[in-house]
Parts: sequence; C-alpha cells; structure tokens
Amino acid sequence: MKKHSIKINDVTMSVYVALDEMNYIVSIPDLSFAMKIAKGMTTNEVEQEAMLHLFSFMDERESSEIANEIGLAIGKI
Repeated sequence: MKKHSIKINDVTMSVYVALDEMNYIVSIPDLSFAMKIAKGMTTNEVEQEAMLHLFSFMDERESSEIANEIGLAIGKI
C-alpha cells in the first residue's frame, strides 16, 4: 500500500492506494471515502471516475483537486 499526502483547504490528508491483480483501492480516511478503480484506466479516466464519486458530497473545485491528486497517486505506483 502506498501513501500520498494531499492538501485541501489548508488541511493535509492522506490518500492510501492498494493494488491487487486487477484494481486499485483508493482510500481517504479523513473523508470517509474509498473506491475501487480498474487497473487499465488512463490517468484522465481515473480522475473522471474519482470526481464523479467525490462530487456527491463536495463541491466541484474540491472534487476536481482531490481527483487530480488520486490520479497522481496512482501514477506513482
């Protein structure tokens, strides 16, 4: 499992990314957020999928920033 730090609204949070054979599991405990992402997705697809999930409980700007950070975190694996 990899850990990546993000800063949103002056608050630093941890993003955890685990990898199995076919998927990434992304977790942000401070937001009570977790999702499964297919391993073959492009960075743009990952960001779009994450933004759709995040947008259900936060605004567009925050969703976009966090989705971008999730894409970066997965890209580092």
